[in-house]
Amino acid sequence: MYTIGQVSDITGISKDRLRYYEVKGILKPKKNETNNYREYNFNDIDTVLLIEFYRTMDLSIDTIREICLNCTINDIELIAKEKEIEIKMKLEELNLIKNNLNKFRSDCEVVRRNLNKYSIKEMPALYVHGEIEDFRSYGEFNKIHKMNYSNKKEATLRKLTRKIVMDGDKQVASSMLITGDCDQMGDYNSDDVISPGKCIYTVVEDSYDGEDIVKRTYEGTLKYMIDSDLKITGECYINMLLIGQEEAEMKSYLEVYIPLVQY
Repeated sequence: MYTIGQVSDITGISKDRLRYYEVKGILKPKKNETNNYREYNFNDIDTVLLIEFYRTMDLSIDTIREICLNCTINDIELIAKEKEIEIKMKLEELNLIKNNLNKFRSDCEVVRRNLNKYSIKEMPALYVHGEIEDFRSYGEFNKIHKMNYSNKKEATLRKLTRKIVMDGDKQVASSMLITGDCDQMGDYNSDDVISPGKCIYTVVEDSYDGEDIVKRTYEGTLKYMIDSDLKITGECYINMLLIGQEEAEMKSYLEVYIPLVQY
């Protein structure tokens, strides 16, 4: 017979873990009637080793208890197949999270390089899934959640593109488009694709302090356009890059594409 300390040394499993297995009804050591100490035999030690064998496959304690009670080789194989499917789904989810983190880090660099600077850049084509009235039209957000996005972990803010139509430095129309990458769509209707080509590009900070950020950005764009002898179509597309809070004030960084007239 072995004490709990000896079993812990033999198996490398902590005493607390051994007690946990006992609480879960998998491990059932006898108790010495004289001193009320637990006593473990060979079968108990083998049970601990069996539990840890299946723990390496991340099987739950409840599943392991089922195996210990009564399981054929076919039952165990089925359990392994189901666990493999679960792990595959988790890996896919983790890869999506990893991709989102990579994009976040990349966007941080985009902000550093382009904040309040103007350049020429091709706007990636976007597929338009639908439209809501405004960013604050929360009652319409169910439209966004119903869209068939391949990246289910993508934030709602990344699924929205604001389209603005300008006349000089005056805004004459605005809409909030529900968008996604075209390369995730497979076969799609080209009429639902935004692909304006080369644009004047900049990144701006919006601190929600009431300033007309579109007007300020467009004024800078008009100056850059005149200095560079360019012509713009009058449209403007705005995507959210980063968002956060500083001293309890919401702050965001927006990338702005203003299409050029294509000759």
